[in-house]
Amino acid sequence: MSVSTPTVPRTAVGTRTRHQTRPAGFWRRNGFRLAVLGPSVFVVAIFVYGFIAYTARVSASKWEGFLPNLETSDPPWQTYGEMFATPRFQADLRNIVVFTVLFLALAVLLGLVLAILVHNVLAGRAVFCTIFLFPYALSFIGTGVVWRWIFTPTAGANLLVQAVGIDAKPGWITDPTVAGDGSRALQAILVGSGFIQTQFGIPLAIPAFVIAASWQLAGFAMAVFLAALGTIPEELREAASLDGASSWQYNWHVVLPLLRPTIVVVLVLGHVSLKSFDLVFAMSGQGPGFATDVPGIFVFEQTFRALNFNTGAAASIVMLVLVAAVIVGYLYRSYMCASEWHRLTHIQHRPQVSLHFDGNDRAGDIVVLRGRATVADDVQPPDQNNAYLENYRDSMRRGSGSVAAFAVAYPVPVRVEIDRVRRF
Repeated sequence: MSVSTPTVPRTAVGTRTRHQTRPAGFWRRNGFRLAVLGPSVFVVAIFVYGFIAYTARVSASKWEGFLPNLETSDPPWQTYGEMFATPRFQADLRNIVVFTVLFLALAVLLGLVLAILVHNVLAGRAVFCTIFLFPYALSFIGTGVVWRWIFTPTAGANLLVQAVGIDAKPGWITDPTVAGDGSRALQAILVGSGFIQTQFGIPLAIPAFVIAASWQLAGFAMAVFLAALGTIPEELREAASLDGASSWQYNWHVVLPLLRPTIVVVLVLGHVSLKSFDLVFAMSGQGPGFATDVPGIFVFEQTFRALNFNTGAAASIVMLVLVAAVIVGYLYRSYMCASEWHRLTHIQHRPQVSLHFDGNDRAGDIVVLRGRATVADDVQPPDQNNAYLENYRDSMRRGSGSVAAFAVAYPVPVRVEIDRVRRF
């Protein structure tokens, strides 16, 4: 699709037409906005970004003990180097990455399946929504205590294992085994990776925490997906049924592609599991051989027990960077999409716009445009579409035309003149 505009004649320099007015002053135009947003910006600047800057300053200091000592280390990143070289912090990074990946995969899958099942149920939808969403209302401490009892090797789930005749007793949260060791591969890939002192695999104790966290947050993912499913037109299901598509094919080829933006939102909201502390602390703490330790527990113990404030601050900055790496990428993508949306939806500021479509354009590429349009008289699609084109010309003369609908109905080379475009 290409967009072209005719040249707009400019008025002479120094002249002003009858409809032009002098622009209002900056404070007159933005005074109310600044008055409303100013206090919030001030508070956030101090209590969020100010404290982040102070934490970064402490991480580069020699503060160890009760008395503050903000003398800068030599070099300033000395605390970070010592921290990354410790086996415990390396195990913490391994555990939190494994936990986050498995948790997001299971929570999104469960939430999507529950949302589709609840969305298709004929009766009792509100009851099922309440049942599945109820665990989200619980605190992670309460959830951790309950699941700690369930995964205790001498009780809970192992009693069910014995009841079915299996002699093996899984260690669950007490198993220090790490499946698969990628330490040698990392040492071969990373330059200067001789400091690796832990096994980089999947700790067998982590799946227990993944199950507990997914049980609590799958309902939240379900609620988000239900809201997205409610926006999918029912006509798509009817059209798929007429084409002979099964329920599985409809969900895989129609519903899932439409839910991709929602899946991204759930992943972004769920990736804060990188900061997990309370659930792991209530279930097992650091575990045997740091098998269940996470950076949140490391920060707590280094700051409030060992009184190594510089090390605790450095670990906090690392956690911030891990979370921001996903957030910043998502915000940048959203900003670029918003910029493109702004470019497309402000065509009405131009005197007249000519949109050129060809057979390779997809409806999803131009569905953001809608408004009154005029099909050029010199455009003629194939003979079998002539009647539809004439009907479409008539509908757009009445102001009910849609560029998106035209692109769907006539995937042929065509030129459409737009004189008003609005967002919908």
